[in-house]
Amino acid sequence: ATLSRQGPSQHLTLSFVAGSPGIFEYVVSAREDPKESIRENNRRSFTIHILDTKLEVLVVDRARWEYKYLKMALEQDPNIRFTGAVLTQKNLFTIQGGGPEKGDGGRAAGAALGAGLPSTEDDFKNWDVVILGDIPAEAFTLEQLDALKAFVENGGGFCATGGDGALGEGGYASTPVAQLVPVEIGGHRDVPAAGPFVMSVTREGREHPVMQGITRFFEGPGDVTCELDSSNGIGSSKPGSSVLAVHPTATVAGEPLPVIAVARYGKGKTAVVASRTTYTWHLKPRGLGLDSPHVRF
Repeated sequence: ATLSRQGPSQHLTLSFVAGSPGIFEYVVSAREDPKESIRENNRRSFTIHILDTKLEVLVVDRARWEYKYLKMALEQDPNIRFTGAVLTQKNLFTIQGGGPEKGDGGRAAGAALGAGLPSTEDDFKNWDVVILGDIPAEAFTLEQLDALKAFVENGGGFCATGGDGALGEGGYASTPVAQLVPVEIGGHRDVPAAGPFVMSVTREGREHPVMQGITRFFEGPGDVTCELDSSNGIGSSKPGSSVLAVHPTATVAGEPLPVIAVARYGKGKTAVVASRTTYTWHLKPRGLGLDSPHVRF
């Protein structure tokens, strides 16, 4: 493609077929012009996770910016079938997305999300991944949280994200969720790390697939690095877990405060993303016309 004063912009479609399932990172770049004042936007990298079947992902959250941008990212992924259960009133969840199509009970499982989470282990089998956001523990019954725990023990994926009503601040310290997450969580005594910060990727994080292709966004010049506005207060990582990113200054028990950690639980996998503002990773780089780590993450 050649740009000119008569044709200052062009839209091109690049097509390709991946040879096998897996995680692949691709780069599209344009040749630099010596007269350009901004050359950083000549290159875009993107990662594609190619699966044999679609992942059924359930996101349970309240209506907030973090949910909006997570929903947008997941719905753009052709490998994912997204369903959202959004808390709109006390004890009332609104269902968004198409609902699960896994198994004969998929439709019934989707209908049961009026309570936010399925109530039985059988209904959880219609999902591959459950992401729990800014919803306090009092919104769920012990039966629901026990079923969630059994879902993960039998091979499901689970991620808890930050928020005013999440993790220890949300009253999960004495629930099955506290057993699932890869870090210790207390109660309301957990002190949030307020104020913007750029998280530090650990050595283990640099080698982990979760952070593949995006560590550079947290190490570059200050005007393009991706910040978080705050982080929930959480405890130390549990034995056997992997801390992928930490707060640059806040500590817990003499160690850097974990921000992102992962672990195995039974046959399943769990994660915690203690920040409540990963959506800001989308806004700032896009506003500058640059690549963003948000969709990849």
